[in-house]
Amino acid sequence: MLGMRYAIISITLAIGVFFDCKHHETQTVELAKFDPVHIKVKNPVKKVRAQTLYLPVYSSIPFAEGKSFYGLSAFMAVHNTDFNNPIYIISVYYLDTNGNLIKDFLQSRVDTVMPMQSVNYFVPESDRSGVGANFILEWMTDSAVNEPLVETIMVSLTSGQGVSFLSEGKILNELY
Repeated sequence: MLGMRYAIISITLAIGVFFDCKHHETQTVELAKFDPVHIKVKNPVKKVRAQTLYLPVYSSIPFAEGKSFYGLSAFMAVHNTDFNNPIYIISVYYLDTNGNLIKDFLQSRVDTVMPMQSVNYFVPESDRSGVGANFILEWMTDSAVNEPLVETIMVSLTSGQGVSFLSEGKILNELY
């Protein structure tokens, strides 16, 4: 009788394990698609239509007393943080420490940055525009959008050493 009881319990457990494993093997998980409409914002963000930004770029930094400078490459990253609307970058100027125009990145064209997309503008390590170099960025859009995230990142990986840092921009002009 005891042997029969163990046999029934064993068979019951085996069937349960078999069906439980079988259930997990055939179960499919459907991932939810990203839909910005369902994102709830507790504190609404500032909406703007256009900005002119100043962004510092340290293309070379002093590393010893005197005139020793360490060269860095740099780039300005522009992140469109709006879920629904593109932004239009209408000018990207790169100026040296003395305020002289070094490069006009767009040369009369307009860069479109789609929702949640990012673009960047690169300055090579060979550039020696100085510790006061900067980008001037102008962007606009058709309707008020989430303010984009705009930063400059400086980096050097030469001589087996790594140096990197970033700067945020300063708003010079804004349209709501």
